[in-house]
Amino acid sequence: MENDLELEDRILTMLSTQYEGIYQIDIDNDSVLCIYNRGNKFKKDGNVELEQWVQTMIDRCHYEDRGRLLDLISVEAVKGFGSNDEFNKKLDVRLMYDGKYKWILVTLMYDKTFNQITVTGRDVSHRYEYDEIIKRKNAELRKLLQTTEQYKDALMSESIVMYQVNFSKDTIENGIYQRKNNKMYQSVIGLETKAALDKYNIVPDIIIGCAGGGSNLGGLISPFMGEKLRGEKDYRFIAVEPASCPSFTRGKFAYDFCDTGMVCPLAKMYTLGSNFIPSPNHAGGLRYHGMSSILSQLYHDGYMEAVSVEQTKVFEAAEQFARIEGILPAPESSHAIRVAIDEAMKCKETGEAKTIVFGLTGTGYFDMVAYEKFHNGKMTDYIPTDAELEASFATLPQVPGQD
Repeated sequence: MENDLELEDRILTMLSTQYEGIYQIDIDNDSVLCIYNRGNKFKKDGNVELEQWVQTMIDRCHYEDRGRLLDLISVEAVKGFGSNDEFNKKLDVRLMYDGKYKWILVTLMYDKTFNQITVTGRDVSHRYEYDEIIKRKNAELRKLLQTTEQYKDALMSESIVMYQVNFSKDTIENGIYQRKNNKMYQSVIGLETKAALDKYNIVPDIIIGCAGGGSNLGGLISPFMGEKLRGEKDYRFIAVEPASCPSFTRGKFAYDFCDTGMVCPLAKMYTLGSNFIPSPNHAGGLRYHGMSSILSQLYHDGYMEAVSVEQTKVFEAAEQFARIEGILPAPESSHAIRVAIDEAMKCKETGEAKTIVFGLTGTGYFDMVAYEKFHNGKMTDYIPTDAELEASFATLPQVPGQD
């Protein structure tokens, strides 16, 4: 059986694989206990004065990040921790380890019972390394699409991924937004749609798709968007998202984590914040906090529009569609149906004749409970308040140079 010292060493060894440092701040006694520190700046199990610990951490910090770190861990900031309801704070800063700077995610967790703060530092340098790769490849892709004849028809092919790239490093390096061992399956939606329309000499005026993370929408519009970017046609694209998760219409265009676990590298997209948790509506596939980077850029550059709709209006359109067409649509698809009906009614009012294409992405046979709730008048709408969104935006990663 292990003795206490052996067990302690095993635990510290395990922690050393995950953290660069772990500290416990005793607010009442103005002291800091060093539980683990890779840089050996503090004696193991040694208590130091809070002010001394703060100064040591600031001295190790990159000069551009010192102000932000000081705002987080200064004696004044620590003393004020217990006076508000915010018990968890995070910040990415550059700290010196082994003679070089690393990006460290500094996390402060407040324990109200003992009036203590646990501080951890985790190496997240890989996020910024991947981010540089993605930005470089994005610049290369834009240049090629604009200037090289070889890529003139790129958006009509399966080689350009119109949604979030696979974030394994070799995949990004080995091809311009190509998925490893798999091409852009979702583009088949758009390619088949365009082939069918071309066969009957139909040119759509409006193309509408539901938007959650952007894969289906990106696949639907990709060949048409290629024509628009090349100046060959002028389609109107509309992305439809739930009002309960409005990443396009109310989100911020910023660098954020693609996952709630904050493990993947950062990507620039329209986002509500990776910590945002939407209300439990019935459009499960559209409840993602962010949006495809490429779709986000297209929206940001004005090549497409976006609207958000409440779920009761969505199911109203879905039921109308089912009664007329004999097809029970999935809740996700019904977002596109809702706006397609709205656009058709506008045409009826103005007397215009327009061809509207929308993506019917699935059937709703596994969503009968949701249809039942709507039919029985038990379905409700919840739209996040500005205050709720601002609270989520406050958790976005602080990236140097980002507005």
